[in-house]
Amino acid sequence: MDPDRPAIEVKKPLQSQLFRLLVLLVTLPYHRFFLYNNLRPVEIIEKFAPYGTENGSPDREKICELLKNWRARKKGELDFISIAGVAITAIVTATLSWSAVGQSHWVGIACFYSSLIMSIIGMLLSAQQVTLLTLLGEFPDDWRRVKKKFIEGYLSQLLTEEKNHNLSDQIIREIPRSERRYIVHRWRLSWQMIFVWQIPMMAVGYSFLFYIIGLSALVLTPLFRDGWGDNAKIAVFYIVASVISWGVFIYCSLFGYRNVHLDQENPLAIDEDDEDGYMETEFTPGRITSDGTIVQGTLQGLQGSMAMHDTNLHYMQKRAGAG
Repeated sequence: MDPDRPAIEVKKPLQSQLFRLLVLLVTLPYHRFFLYNNLRPVEIIEKFAPYGTENGSPDREKICELLKNWRARKKGELDFISIAGVAITAIVTATLSWSAVGQSHWVGIACFYSSLIMSIIGMLLSAQQVTLLTLLGEFPDDWRRVKKKFIEGYLSQLLTEEKNHNLSDQIIREIPRSERRYIVHRWRLSWQMIFVWQIPMMAVGYSFLFYIIGLSALVLTPLFRDGWGDNAKIAVFYIVASVISWGVFIYCSLFGYRNVHLDQENPLAIDEDDEDGYMETEFTPGRITSDGTIVQGTLQGLQGSMAMHDTNLHYMQKRAGAG
């Protein structure tokens, strides 16, 4: 089995362009969080899941690394949600105490209360998921110590294990028992689980969105109710600032950042093409041929080879001088 290839390419459900567009629109207030902490990591995990749970599989180390990275990113996101939820709750509570709120259009007040309840729900769901991650447990530093059931416990929270119904019982019996699990059972992307894991961020993201809508209704009410005046001028300035701010936000969310390759190899590791394999091989001592020609050793490794190289050259030069 080639360790550099994904385990099995599985056709993912519900990946039509229309569905992807709908997902993009729904997750726009928190699109980068959804993309890098939920959808893309799970899609990568799905590729390595079929073989990664078995002992001795070349994909086992990779699947452990992927799940460990997903867990770390998810915990960081949940910590942020807790802080952001407290912040938006305090902001909405302070806004409701303004005297101008009573004169606002009813849409503004409704959005403020909606923002408040969504932030509370987001914090509660965040606490639920932190508890679940704690119950699932942390990954040890050595991936060899990770048990199969431990890996499957995480996979069951992200993917769906399905039986391949296209195979008849006779064909299944002809498959070697050691390979039967790979072919008969497959881990597939679960949009239900992706939706569940992104709900806390969704709640807090929409909480901020509803607050901004409510604030806009509060500021713009005099423009339509009282005619042109100081409050109307304030509303115009607010509209200009809002258009610029939202334009920058949408640009950064969709196009502003360079593409990030998730779960890449160790960035500190030296590439195979660097240093001509300097880190890979061992030191070959030099020698003196029968005609007195000095053949220098080759420096092909780093494990104490610099000191050995200097000593070897000094020894050969001494022998050559004596000859």
